[in-house]
Amino acid sequence: MQPAEPDPITSAPDSESVGGAPSPRQLTCLPTREAIARGIQHTARLFTSSALIVIVVMTALATSGLVVHKAVGVSIAVAALIDATIVPLLLVPALMLLLGRFNW
Repeated sequence: MQPAEPDPITSAPDSESVGGAPSPRQLTCLPTREAIARGIQHTARLFTSSALIVIVVMTALATSGLVVHKAVGVSIAVAALIDATIVPLLLVPALMLLLGRFNW
């Protein structure tokens, strides 16, 4: 039995994954659908938790007595909610599938 091949996303050295061009192995190892699924899987928790923090803070601002603060708080909270749900879960994967290999 052969050892499992390392995950190209999580096991890449820093020189390949931060600030440098991706290696040919990273460019050719995953089909587009699988790469999209892995990308969402690895980043969803971070984006969701940061958006939740923004929503909580802006909701607190919306309870202010000033009308301007209420308007800003509600509108930014709604924008963060849309940005945390619709954009990364629907729009980005759909666009990546439509663009195919051109998005890499």
